[in-house]
Amino acid sequence: MVRMTDDDMAGKSFENKTNASFSTNGRSDLHGLSIFDITTNASSTGSLAWYDRNYYSYGTVMFFILTLGFLGNVLTIIVFLQREQRTKVIAPFVINLAVADLFIVLFGYPVAITANLSGMKLVSGESRCTWSAFVNGATGIASIAMLTEISVLMCYTITSVKPVVTRKDKFLSRKFTVSVLVGAWIYGILSMSPPLLGWSRFVPGSAGISCGPEWGSSTIEALTYSIGLMFIGFFLPMTIILVSFYRIYRFLSQSNVPTNLGILQSRHHQSQMKIVHMIIMTIVAFVISWSPYCAVSLGAMFRRGHVLAHGEAEIPELLAKSSVIYNPIIYMTMSKNFRKTVKRTIFQSLSGCSRSLVRPSVCSLQPRAHRDRKEFV
Repeated sequence: MVRMTDDDMAGKSFENKTNASFSTNGRSDLHGLSIFDITTNASSTGSLAWYDRNYYSYGTVMFFILTLGFLGNVLTIIVFLQREQRTKVIAPFVINLAVADLFIVLFGYPVAITANLSGMKLVSGESRCTWSAFVNGATGIASIAMLTEISVLMCYTITSVKPVVTRKDKFLSRKFTVSVLVGAWIYGILSMSPPLLGWSRFVPGSAGISCGPEWGSSTIEALTYSIGLMFIGFFLPMTIILVSFYRIYRFLSQSNVPTNLGILQSRHHQSQMKIVHMIIMTIVAFVISWSPYCAVSLGAMFRRGHVLAHGEAEIPELLAKSSVIYNPIIYMTMSKNFRKTVKRTIFQSLSGCSRSLVRPSVCSLQPRAHRDRKEFV
């Protein structure tokens, strides 16, 4: 009979603790680590204290994001469905962006909130984990695809040689708009579909309250999918956006408005610049929200494992989730027309003006003579 030394017993005890820590996370091996996985029990020392303190903080932040995201995007949809906003080229795209954010808020984020409140961690292969990762990923990529389409459309509208862009323009027709918007949704869905078909998989983070692609896996299938997803979901759209804004910048910088052309053209030039600034801020907010998550994911791909400690890994995830609250704030602060429509909509709701037949002039939102003109915002 072989007698175990104290060192052997200590090593055996450490091994059992390590295996137990992985069993708790629903994983029994080291194969295909997520960027949020922890590799030893030592890294989870004090995890109960972190759970008591930071899980409540996470839940509070998520509730704040959910509430602001819901109210802001509902208001955005209501405003852009008003008569004077519907005629604008950007209206269908803004509405779809708001719908995408609402979809995540209503059907994606509650999974993380319920997992946080109930203490029931998500497990790889579980329907909640798959649904959470798919909805958040597909809708996020669809959103950046729509922002890319807005950039290209804005580039076309601003740099067009036509003085006025109307509904008769084939690139601004209803059929074309519906096609590109549906294409953006399909683009997002197809981007996140491979894990559903066995190419890579969705895995939970170390906290077990949200799921995402298996960025840190060393398998060929997961690695090729991660590289492809990073390219089509971030780098390709950002390249198109940068090229579009570079063309807009060159056009506007070379389009000096002479004083003899009148005040109207000068005001139109100033309006274009305000439009560009607002869309730039929208895209910058989206990029700032998602860049930390993308950076951590890239780091996991290169290191073939996690790059952030337990508790820190949820910070990039929360920043990405907060992207749903920024667009309404940007519209409100940078668009005078948006603020006017919000005030008018609130006035109509409080006074019942939309159903009033006594003072129709007060309820009119826009002269009929201007409804055929398609302004950008």
